Amino acid sequence: LWSTIVPAQKLLYRSTFNSSDALARWVAEGPLNATISNNTLDLRGAGGPDDYFVYWLPEVLPDRIRITWEFTPIQEPGLAMFFFGAQDTGPVIRDGRIAFRQMQPLIARYRNLEVWSL
Repeated sequence: LWSTIVPAQKLLYRSTFNSSDALARWVAEGPLNATISNNTLDLRGAGGPDDYFVYWLPEVLPDRIRITWEFTPIQEPGLAMFFFGAQDTGPVIRDGRIAFRQMQPLIARYRNLEVWSL
């Protein structure tokens, strides 16, 4: 598998999470506390034990991309899902007409998000 990976060509997006400005474009779905400290984005659920959240970065990216990041769960048990290529079809997700899904809250740390074209 690794021998078929195409080398990255061009950096399309990067966040080193070095200040709260790095989160200006991100959009929360669900109860969320997002903080930055020591170039690390800490995400913690702000709701009850059965609530969860999604943190969207509304960047439109081309096809054939490579996404890399450093990720460390800081509490177990927990649930971490990463979605790329998802597109919102309108305001329904965040306007309250759809109830938030119920799962274990996620508590995690993220560093150095990069998106490269292939």
